[in-house]
Amino acid sequence: MKEEICEQLAQADKSLLFLGVLLGAILLSFRALLCQRQGLAEGTAVDVSPLRRESSVLVVLSLGYFFCLALQTGGADRAGRVNRWASLLVLLAALLRLWDQLSEP
Repeated sequence: MKEEICEQLAQADKSLLFLGVLLGAILLSFRALLCQRQGLAEGTAVDVSPLRRESSVLVVLSLGYFFCLALQTGGADRAGRVNRWASLLVLLAALLRLWDQLSEP
């Protein structure tokens, strides 16, 4: 029983870590938008693509973890299947966005 609780605590800690990584990605996107806005206000072009790429990498990293978690912990019931599909689709969307950003010159 105690071992099971320790495993669940470790899993919760990892989930918190990857939620923190997602928050970091949001902050990078926020920073990119602030830089872009400031450039528009000053009439200058600001290249925010490095910040956006870094943010996308962090998103893919986090969503990859949550997809793996859904595969490991998801039940065979309808809710488990929906969670696995939703995790997969969100991860694929993030991968497409990153691929698009890496394809830009």
